[in-house]
Amino acid sequence: MRGRYAIATKNGNLKASKKKGPLSIYVLDTSALTDPRLKGILNADDLDSTIKKISTLIAELRFQLDLLFYTTPSMAGEMRRYLLSNGVSFETLGDLFSWIIVKSPDMLTTKIPALIMSDYVQSIRLRSFRALRLMEDLLKRALKTDKNVATDEAYAELVHEAREKFREIMRKGIVDSPEDFDVLVLAYELKGSLVTNDDGIKKMAERMGIIAIDPISFLEGLRRLKTMLS
Repeated sequence: MRGRYAIATKNGNLKASKKKGPLSIYVLDTSALTDPRLKGILNADDLDSTIKKISTLIAELRFQLDLLFYTTPSMAGEMRRYLLSNGVSFETLGDLFSWIIVKSPDMLTTKIPALIMSDYVQSIRLRSFRALRLMEDLLKRALKTDKNVATDEAYAELVHEAREKFREIMRKGIVDSPEDFDVLVLAYELKGSLVTNDDGIKKMAERMGIIAIDPISFLEGLRRLKTMLS
């Protein structure tokens, strides 16, 4: 049914529609494949087995329904690094990327509403103020420490706390990397659904009118389609 939509009939079977174009377009970030919940749902032994099962499912639906699965070059690089460092073989990785289209987002002509960027800049400004206040509080605590009893361990704990809290303030719930922004622009450009469990990506996707799908809902949807085709 390449180049056609698939529609459900009254008895639950799928048949081809004459309308041209893919049934659905999905843009994947790394969490779409690495969400730890996927392993349990697929009854997989490890991440390598999880990726193999996802690849098989994507391949079957790609052929039968012409679903398209995309990611960006930057996100593909992140995926490869993560998967290879967590036990996924080169062979499994190669099979996966046989079915995922790697496409650069159109950064030159894609137009994003100014309101989106205005909200983003305001969010960064507020987060910067919170981070500054955090640093001030930690410095006060460090200066109050009795230098006669202070140890390298105590200072190390203070530095660790500063890093963790700073990371939470500046990175949690916000688009904080070029990889994240790339998949957002690609999904916006292609009018596709963005598969992610990243709160920051989901929030900006909502503001941009992009459908954001949790990896579990994405997997369950694909499995339902496969059942309908059986």
